[in-house]
Amino acid sequence: MAIFFPSDRGWCGVGCSLGTGKAQRLVSWRLVVRLLTKSQCLTLTVPESSCEPTPSSSGSGSSLAGLTQAHSAVVCGDRMAGLTRDLGNLCAVLYGRLQNLSNTLHQVASYLCLLPTLPKAEDTTFDKGFLLELLVSRHERRISQIQQLNQMPLYPTEKIIWDENIVPTEYYSGEGCLALPKLNLQFLTLHDYLLRNFNLFRLESTYEIRQDIEDSVSRMKPWQSEYGGVVFGGWARMAQPIVAFTVVEVAKPNIGENWPTRVRADVTINLNVRDHIKDEWEGLRKHDVCFLITVRPTKPYGTKFDRRRPFIEQVGLVYVRGCEIQGMLDDKGRVIEDGPEPRPSLRGESRTFRVFLDPNQYQQDMTNTIQNGAEDVYETFNVIMRRKPKENNFKAVLETIRNLMNTDCVVPDWLHDIILGYGDPSSAHYSKMPNQIATLDFNDTFLSIEHLKTSFPGHNVKVTVDDPALQIPPFRITFPVRSGKGKKRKDVDGEDEDTEEAKTLIVEPHVIPNRGPYPYNQPKRNTIQFTHTQIEAIRAGMQPGLTMALNQLFEKIMALDIDERHLLRLGHGEEELETEKDFSRYGRVNYVLARRIELLEEVKRLQKSLGVPGDASYTCETAGYFFLYQNPQDGFSRLKRWIMIGDHHQLPPVIKNMAFQKYSNMEQSLFTRFVRVGVPTVDLDAQGRARASLCNLYNWRYKNLGNLPHVQLLPEFSTANAGLLYDFQLINVEDFQGVGESEPNPYFYQNLGEAEYVVALFMYMCLLGYPADKISILTTYNGQKHLIRDIINRRCGSNPLIGRPNKVTTVDRFQGQQNDYILLSLVRTRAVGHLRNIQR
Repeated sequence: MAIFFPSDRGWCGVGCSLGTGKAQRLVSWRLVVRLLTKSQCLTLTVPESSCEPTPSSSGSGSSLAGLTQAHSAVVCGDRMAGLTRDLGNLCAVLYGRLQNLSNTLHQVASYLCLLPTLPKAEDTTFDKGFLLELLVSRHERRISQIQQLNQMPLYPTEKIIWDENIVPTEYYSGEGCLALPKLNLQFLTLHDYLLRNFNLFRLESTYEIRQDIEDSVSRMKPWQSEYGGVVFGGWARMAQPIVAFTVVEVAKPNIGENWPTRVRADVTINLNVRDHIKDEWEGLRKHDVCFLITVRPTKPYGTKFDRRRPFIEQVGLVYVRGCEIQGMLDDKGRVIEDGPEPRPSLRGESRTFRVFLDPNQYQQDMTNTIQNGAEDVYETFNVIMRRKPKENNFKAVLETIRNLMNTDCVVPDWLHDIILGYGDPSSAHYSKMPNQIATLDFNDTFLSIEHLKTSFPGHNVKVTVDDPALQIPPFRITFPVRSGKGKKRKDVDGEDEDTEEAKTLIVEPHVIPNRGPYPYNQPKRNTIQFTHTQIEAIRAGMQPGLTMALNQLFEKIMALDIDERHLLRLGHGEEELETEKDFSRYGRVNYVLARRIELLEEVKRLQKSLGVPGDASYTCETAGYFFLYQNPQDGFSRLKRWIMIGDHHQLPPVIKNMAFQKYSNMEQSLFTRFVRVGVPTVDLDAQGRARASLCNLYNWRYKNLGNLPHVQLLPEFSTANAGLLYDFQLINVEDFQGVGESEPNPYFYQNLGEAEYVVALFMYMCLLGYPADKISILTTYNGQKHLIRDIINRRCGSNPLIGRPNKVTTVDRFQGQQNDYILLSLVRTRAVGHLRNIQR
């Protein structure tokens, strides 16, 4: 047999003998089919007794001279005349065999319902390559969706960030369809719910990352130098040029994986910046996310940046890769671990950070470099960008969602249908749970026995002690527990059985164990006379099931009688707590150690007072354990109680991309969806943190919202504010020098007259004696926030008699927080702006 291929010298081939007879024809046919399905070579069978080739039994072959009887030869174009004589007949035979093969493949595809049936006596119109690809794609093993997610890089790259088909930037009017998932009321499965959230959150995060990159890189003003390199004509607070970048470790893959276990690199930058910006860079924590950027500008030095033109071509952006901070290196090249001890002071301005690269992305980039000869991305980075901590948790969120999708059991059965939006919305209410708790300890919730009785209207209260002097809080209450379905039994006449027993509450006063003789040992007591609606919310929160209460939560918990050792605030949010205590994980370690020393000192004092010999001060308090996260056990979730506290009347989550916000309904919170589905809620019916006159401004938004008794009784709610005629006042600030609102940058609204006025009012109040930390200045736009901060820095920031207000921030950022006095700047003078949103 000979295999032939075309060359620049004519047809050339290599031949070998396969024998004669039936065996020869069979082997030749199989090889012909194999070759015809993989290449365009021609095959010819050559009998051993002849040096002239003849067509094989398969009909594929060519007439070619120069084959030797030694069963191998290289044929050249010396006898082209002989080839021309027989080539036409052999090509016709070959075409017929190819056509028969294509027809056979078409018949197989039609049998599998992939193509319509081929009519008799007709040849297929589909190409052989297409038919083979169709059959292979139909039967090849497909990678599962969860495998695709596990292998997906979580950091967006330049190919995704600026792809308008994936992340649209144009303003979405609400008309037309987009290729985006939606979040509505119901979902097919828990996997479907998580997958939609994963994809939408990833795209929304990508949109925000794009905005941050464009802002930081444009501020750095990258230009092309005279020698073709990069020179930066500006600077950015959130980005720095990279001095050196080195990949220091590529760990071996785990068994069954084709990507490295981890990839680490060192990034060196020069922090020749102001001290507070330098502190921000040095304050990067473990797991903070940064972005490595490559820019190759083509614009000459001094070219102005035009925001109306495409961003990439102006700055020459080439690559974007994400990384995760492991830590900053010390002088000896070791990672400085986060801990309670202060960080070492480093000399000079050069700082090196060790970062984790995305293993999946690294594997893809290296594969592209090796197979396609592409550029090594990791030798080109020249800019590193960080982001604000509160806006930089996207990777942790995506990892959490992905881990949940890899978990067999995530939610218990009693909560599953409600999460998906099916079944009875009230099925998870505690009254329908089979494992209700009969006796609840309300501790200091009730102020007196009379308060307890008014909190349960329609019930008979039976106290276990008759002496009124002993009927004092705290109380334990035993409730009548009904059946798990929550249905009342009916008597013979068909009417509800409403016996005295079902309406009777057993109240037992009890005494809290003595915590010590010192004043600081005494527990904090509740002074608020809660309404029966609020008592119902407390009761529901202590029972198994789902509780949704309509009402910054951590600071309120701090004020309760809860041992500090049980309080932990994760993330960067602990930096903004209104307390001098450290509630980070390191601060909690310090607290436990300090508490241990205090307890040992008390043991020593007690030993001395009792005259007990020996060393008894080694005893420590028994450690308590609590779990922040519960993993499913034996295929079942151990979750028994879920309490949601929120207010769907206030602002929804901030979604910057209009397409994701309006089309995909991403601004709908889980709390809002539950309310829409019909899950029972406990609505706030009395407030206790504002004067009654201020409450009247917003109580129309809630059902029967009133005031707690202390609002009417305590002097701080009834005494007039010194130097101010009204409890609240709206002031029209005229245009300052003929200018009202201004817009120095797109959507960056400012009003200089209002800013000066509100700062002057703040200074006036401080001079009257109002504490500066009891005053907060709010505004509705970021531009005005920055303007007010600049004016405060110039007018009174360094004045010890005045100081700075507690906070200067936006209305959206201040949601859920409170202060005694609020100064509000609304900014706009030409249009209402986004205050038209009734939730804002």
